[in-house]
Amino acid sequence: MNNQHFSLIVLTVTIFMTGITQTAFADDAPAQVSDPVIPQWIKNNAGWWASGQIGDSDFIKGIQYMVENEIIKIPITPGGNLQNSNQIPSWIKNTAKWWSEDQVSDSEFVKGMQYLVQVGIIQVDLVKQVSPAQAAQIQQANQTNEISTQVPSSCNVLDNDVLPDPTCTPGVSDPQVTQDNIDSTICISGYASSVRPPVSYTEPLKFKLMDAYGYTDSASDYELDHLIPLEIGGAPADVRNLWPESHYTTPSSYDKDGFENYLHDQVCSGALDLKTAQNEIATNWVKYWNEAGNP
Repeated sequence: MNNQHFSLIVLTVTIFMTGITQTAFADDAPAQVSDPVIPQWIKNNAGWWASGQIGDSDFIKGIQYMVENEIIKIPITPGGNLQNSNQIPSWIKNTAKWWSEDQVSDSEFVKGMQYLVQVGIIQVDLVKQVSPAQAAQIQQANQTNEISTQVPSSCNVLDNDVLPDPTCTPGVSDPQVTQDNIDSTICISGYASSVRPPVSYTEPLKFKLMDAYGYTDSASDYELDHLIPLEIGGAPADVRNLWPESHYTTPSSYDKDGFENYLHDQVCSGALDLKTAQNEIATNWVKYWNEAGNP
């Protein structure tokens, strides 16, 4: 798609949005797209997606974030629920590339994406990804100072980039999980999924923590890891328990995933107590992974 094509889309959007304002939004405030505040991680994603460093699903996360936070405003119509799609037309990558290089303004990008979402060319799930129970849990924890959402300013990885900075990421356990209740919490199938924070919380946090750790390469090279995993009672939303873990170190994030499963099995079988497992993975998971025979 060339600049002329994109200008045509923007013109179409202007006409299209005028109609929406006069009809679907007749009783609401008109959509505001003149001065959008778009997080930098979304623009980074757009550039990485355009260059093939991340997939469609990662790009859609940014669009979904803008929909959920009403940067992009979509009228809800009966039967109009939109679902995730991996069929994004390739020409949209040109628009994403131009925007990431500041050749297209934020307002123009938002208008274009708003139109493309509205007509269904780009499809996202409009349902919030945080459940009422998760929202209540995070809010209650914040009110009682049980978790920290403060992002550190500067962190340094240790041991050939395998271990997180213990000052920034010491690892925090969930006080609601104890040795006495593991049979009704972590040892139940599906527990980790039930307490995992929503993408709308973790995705922006991932980019902030990448900045704190000094990472400037593709976000797809990292996972936002719970140092003490949810499977053994790690705090789900506490920033002190989250860090950008590389997929390409030796050992890697995949090795830690295997060790997490091992510790979960050990705790739930009674072979290891909960606090010991949490301490092992928080202090030096590589050491204890080696001692266990690299499970």
